[in-house]
Amino acid sequence: MILNLILDYVADKLFVYQFVSTLTTYLALRLFWLFRVRRRRHQLLALYGIPGPKPRLLDGSLHMYRESKTAHLMEVELQKKYGKVFGIYIGDEANVIITDLELLRKIFFEYTTSFKERATVFMESPLSKSILFATHNRWKPMRKIMSPPFSTFTMRGQASTNFIEDVVKLMLDYIEDKMRTQEKTRAEATSPSTSPTRITLDIHSLMQATALRLITGLAIDLPDVQVRENEPYVESLDSFLSQADGGVVILAIRFPFLKPIVEFLATHIEHGKTMSSIRRQLNKKIDEGMRELNGCKNGKSQPKTPQLIDTFIKLHHEGKLSRDEVIGNAEALLFAGYDTTSTTLVYIFWVLGKYPEIQERLRGELMAHGVESKYLMQVINEVMRLYPTVIRFTTRLATENVTIDDLTLPKGVKVAYNAWLMFRDPELWPEPEKFDPERFREGVQIHPCAFAPFGLSERKCLGYSLAQLELKTVVCDLVCRYRIFTKAPDVLSLVSYATVLTKPSEKIIVELERI
Repeated sequence: MILNLILDYVADKLFVYQFVSTLTTYLALRLFWLFRVRRRRHQLLALYGIPGPKPRLLDGSLHMYRESKTAHLMEVELQKKYGKVFGIYIGDEANVIITDLELLRKIFFEYTTSFKERATVFMESPLSKSILFATHNRWKPMRKIMSPPFSTFTMRGQASTNFIEDVVKLMLDYIEDKMRTQEKTRAEATSPSTSPTRITLDIHSLMQATALRLITGLAIDLPDVQVRENEPYVESLDSFLSQADGGVVILAIRFPFLKPIVEFLATHIEHGKTMSSIRRQLNKKIDEGMRELNGCKNGKSQPKTPQLIDTFIKLHHEGKLSRDEVIGNAEALLFAGYDTTSTTLVYIFWVLGKYPEIQERLRGELMAHGVESKYLMQVINEVMRLYPTVIRFTTRLATENVTIDDLTLPKGVKVAYNAWLMFRDPELWPEPEKFDPERFREGVQIHPCAFAPFGLSERKCLGYSLAQLELKTVVCDLVCRYRIFTKAPDVLSLVSYATVLTKPSEKIIVELERI
């Protein structure tokens, strides 16, 4: 009996030892192979004469971006050192940043068959199946069936524009409630002030809540989102976005053979709470939509006035989109629309408070022409030029070796359009750091590659018209009712996060005063 117990104990120990030994050997061999292959791949750009910083074996140039809070300024220094064509590595992936206008034009408009794919994604998820990341063969039919709903939703008088105006009214109601509270406090003071009432706002916080209510109402339907400062949903989503280029993503880039494990960790641990809530709501919405469509087909009910998410569900019902594609495109609309819209609005209001003469001229134009004001679009474009929210998301993947003029781009290289470098190039924009809406006045010819805040060529952002409508509506309604005064900061500086995005480096505080 004792002998059997001893033998069982020894056998268990041997099994554990063999398992650990085998796993260790496997990992060692995979790491050896990974680093051998990676070392060879890190020589690719140099072989084709493309300069750039020396990559680190573990993650290429990724550490440079993670260690820098101002990656956009770091790339300015890289351009000064290496010129208008230089390369970096994100893990194994070779990236070539190009700021030469003619090269960009040829890549994005002439050699489209060789650059029809976007960059690959490091982890599979419903978002990777969205129109943002779909392969060209899937992207093309997806774009075709999704374009009409987006066009419809930006037409004046449609349900979506009414919804935008309703959300903006919630924002204005919040401001008015705060204004009335301030007036009541002043009236009860022992020495009431006779100066006009002003309220102080954390404009970034309020614009985030406004943009989130707008985009979730169109894409995901989170009815509990309140338009106010310090909205909990905003804080939760911000926390998720701040982790978008950290943790498990870094692990996937450094050790791609661990991808299945990393995807599990991302879904269930690091991104679990936020993404689980969003996907749970989306799956519920899809199930309800499918039941409604089936009921309508059987003559039991009539469909309600649809929002974008409803059109995605209808396409799924017709077999044109998979369930994952519905979820992925809704998530893409959320992440692409919420952050960029809210941050652009913050930059706009900071600028208007900083330059009262521009604010007064804009107010006069808006009083006369509303959201159709041409000067409004000039101001928005100049803000997006000087303070872009997306730096390096517009990319194309070389699907074959391509020689353009004297430059050869090898197969597998990702070409990146850098908005910060292009929008502040003194050769394209005289006095680039000066805020001047006249750059975009009617009749001024601008090269399509010199200013592309929504992307380039056929893969330009599908929702850009909707984004512009949201920006114009919010700015018009607020500027026509209130004077804006920038209180802090005196100079607007940006930090980069999630590798390709920007946000203010500090809290943006404005004061509002009724007209």
